[in-house]
Amino acid sequence: MKCNKKLIINWVKKNWAEDMLADKTDNDSFFVAFMYTVTLFADTVNNKRCNDFLLFEIACYLYIRVDFWFYSSNELKYREEISRFLLDKMSSVFSQIFKEDNIKKIIFGRIKEYGKLIKTNDTNQLHFYLIQLLHQANENSVPKNYDRKFSNYDFFSEINLKIELDSFDDIAVKGFLKTLNNYIYYLKTQKLKPSRFKKIKR
Repeated sequence: MKCNKKLIINWVKKNWAEDMLADKTDNDSFFVAFMYTVTLFADTVNNKRCNDFLLFEIACYLYIRVDFWFYSSNELKYREEISRFLLDKMSSVFSQIFKEDNIKKIIFGRIKEYGKLIKTNDTNQLHFYLIQLLHQANENSVPKNYDRKFSNYDFFSEINLKIELDSFDDIAVKGFLKTLNNYIYYLKTQKLKPSRFKKIKR
């Protein structure tokens, strides 16, 4: 299956524009901001070699960074609802883009592997796993479950991706975590409960 159309980027552009026009601040606009952050990786790497499979892997990586943030920020009461909301929305969007029914299962597989690695508190291990997935994505490989047993790839290619991921972490990921923090502050000031995320618009 080839997937070079960048449907994810087009989806973000459409929904981002609609949110800006409507001046929205709700759970759906929060997810659009999440996906917008994912597409920033296309700017970090050469946009020409970016595809939807690659952005899928970045979305799974950003998800685990968001999920782990709740533990370090003392905002755990918001974690279950927001993380589940993001997971359901990711599954819905990527299922439509890839025309695959088992996307949610694959996302769960990624989360499980990242969960094991993030406990080591070693960003390098997270990046190494993601780099191998990005190599698969660059080959236009349909997302599937992996057991972390990958073929060896070009050393210099891995070094370049590591630099690009460090840049993405420093700018895009940190920026979105600030957005998440601000959004939770908004929920608090508006006296909105985390359960507002249970009703998801499809």
